[in-house]
Amino acid sequence: MAKWNRDADTQGAIKIADKHSTAVAYVWPGDVPKVKTYCGKRQKPDGYYRYPQGRGAVGRAIKAYFEDVQAIEKTKADYKNRKDAEADQVEVGGIYYTSWGYDQTNIDYYQVVGRTAKMVKYIAIGKSIYDTDCPAQDICVPDHMIKGKEIHTAKINGNGWRISSFEFARAWNGEPNKQTARGYGH
Repeated sequence: MAKWNRDADTQGAIKIADKHSTAVAYVWPGDVPKVKTYCGKRQKPDGYYRYPQGRGAVGRAIKAYFEDVQAIEKTKADYKNRKDAEADQVEVGGIYYTSWGYDQTNIDYYQVVGRTAKMVKYIAIGKSIYDTDCPAQDICVPDHMIKGKEIHTAKINGNGWRISSFEFARAWNGEPNKQTARGYGH
């Protein structure tokens, strides 16, 4: 199967590039103008349309496409900037927790021992468990006792990181966490 070639596919067309995004439109003028639109480095077109209504319809369609691409690229840039700002909040010495379990809730605590721009090094720490008035529920808080000697590394994702397929570490806010009591699922 031959690979799609954007340059060969747009020969003879007038190229119109948006100054504020990566959007490009190729126009074949004539009695019934045709337009192919591309965004970024894509080789396949986002759209390929014929405009029997004439040049005015072509201009409106290209303008609308460029505005849509600008909005999408702005949203992506804002999201990336927000994620980067959240990642900057992960600090060495910070306490993080995971809440996980099937038919039960388990809480685990971790402490950040190092980090780079995009990675975090953390170690598992223990927890103190207190009974509550509800026999099926315990209150727990981190006790800062190191549980193991192994230092783990993970990629920072927003304001935390993924520990496993079912655990995402979030910053601990200082409030006690609730978990399922022993004998009720543990």
